[in-house]
Amino acid sequence: MIDERLRGDTMDYIYLINPPLLIQSYIKDDYNKKVPVGLLSLGSVLAEAGYNVHVIDGVVDPEYWEGLISTKDKNVLFYGISCMTAQIPSALRIGKLLRDIAPDKQIVWGGVHPTLFPEETCSSHVADVVVVGEGEYTAKELANAYKQGTDIGTIKGIAYKENGKVRVNPIRETKPLDELPMPRYDVLNIEDYLHKNINVSGPKLIKKSMAIYSGVGCPFNCAFCINTVFAKKLQREKYRSKSAEKVLEEVDYLINEYGVEDIHFQDELFFAKKSRLLTIVDGILERGYKITWSANVYAGYFSDNYLSDEVFEKVARSGCIRLTMGVESGCDRVLKLLRKNIKLDLVERSAQLSKKFGVTLGYSFMMGIPGETRTEVIETLKFINKLLKINQNNYILGPQLFRPYPGSDFYNIWKEKGGEEPSTLEGWAQYLSRGSSSYITVDDLPWLPTYDYDFYMILNMLARYLMPLKNIKFDKLAILRLFMYAALRLRMRMNYWHFPFEVTLLQLFRRLSKKTSSDTNIT
Repeated sequence: MIDERLRGDTMDYIYLINPPLLIQSYIKDDYNKKVPVGLLSLGSVLAEAGYNVHVIDGVVDPEYWEGLISTKDKNVLFYGISCMTAQIPSALRIGKLLRDIAPDKQIVWGGVHPTLFPEETCSSHVADVVVVGEGEYTAKELANAYKQGTDIGTIKGIAYKENGKVRVNPIRETKPLDELPMPRYDVLNIEDYLHKNINVSGPKLIKKSMAIYSGVGCPFNCAFCINTVFAKKLQREKYRSKSAEKVLEEVDYLINEYGVEDIHFQDELFFAKKSRLLTIVDGILERGYKITWSANVYAGYFSDNYLSDEVFEKVARSGCIRLTMGVESGCDRVLKLLRKNIKLDLVERSAQLSKKFGVTLGYSFMMGIPGETRTEVIETLKFINKLLKINQNNYILGPQLFRPYPGSDFYNIWKEKGGEEPSTLEGWAQYLSRGSSSYITVDDLPWLPTYDYDFYMILNMLARYLMPLKNIKFDKLAILRLFMYAALRLRMRMNYWHFPFEVTLLQLFRRLSKKTSSDTNIT
């Protein structure tokens, strides 16, 4: 929908844009619908400075394109485009639209991909400036410079064009997160996020839900993770967080201002500081909040030194209904390759505690990791089944094909083995727009032996059916789902991974369903 706030005549507009993902669907109560917390934080700083800020979110708004066009007659200081790698094709389309409708306006890029590739991004004809790293205070300085007509060349944390060349300025120092203002949720079209299905596996349960971003980064050093790369590139602490008091203040605000009933702490690792976590949990209980909440957790915390039975019971009592964690592999040797520093017995203990105290856990896994064997992938599948036998209310994400993030140890291996890194935004867009449902395919992982291609193709397609039978959705597509469920288990039992007929069948079904309905979802 087009946000009615876009129709006003107030001066000094700034539009912050979240482009659609590669595979886009607009489901109003989708569990996976996320608040663009980075743009929310950035927009809040700009709004506090007196600017008229609006977030246009192409991930949740099917009419975002019309919303962009409606800005052409506004007095725009700049457009901000935030993107991950998977958003580059749509981000480029947006950039070209903005060049057409507002050729004299500045287009500023930021987010994960531009931070990793500032010169490459800034070289595009649809980018004037790139914000590198955390953008709140950099964007504020840019806005002031544009408004006052002053030079941007001394602003830290940007790449910009000067005399046809891209200049990259020194990195901006970080500030304590408690100095950020209270999030200005009015920069969002909040109705796009407020009502959400919070039940991952089971009947829909719609509540008023909102996200809080209370910490940046992660204290660990996993060999594949983007947080490890960012900490090195931006010369910052691995993990920084808001104080417990600041977090509780934000919880207060959401409950009192918007009647929020559910909160998702959208940090990479909400549980990173035990003392802070316990203070937040105690604060929720002491204030008598009747809310539910969810967050990310680390498997290694499920020890008696941290998430003991007593502590986890209190966490559950405070309203925690769902936690997710990255396990990645069911094989100890592969976990060491990944520098995960977790023990599988603690992962099993987390499943036991989840059943005991009624908290749903989601576990993410990968496959196709450099150095991993087919036998070790099978170990992971068996471990997944073991976890689901402990608690069938839990759920699995993946195993997804491994993605080598630029700057990580494994990304360098990918390039050494023949991986071709695009050198322009347009090159990335072409690479990503190859018709795949994901920007990583079996062909993109050069360390995989060719004789295992069928194995990975089948698993990549059928991994979603590693769920308890009771979680299969029984509707007009139930027969197809049950067939895939049975096919996967038969293959696992027989350890037979040739002749990927399921892949062909699903691809044929998707082609046929596109002709009848764009909303068909077999998962």
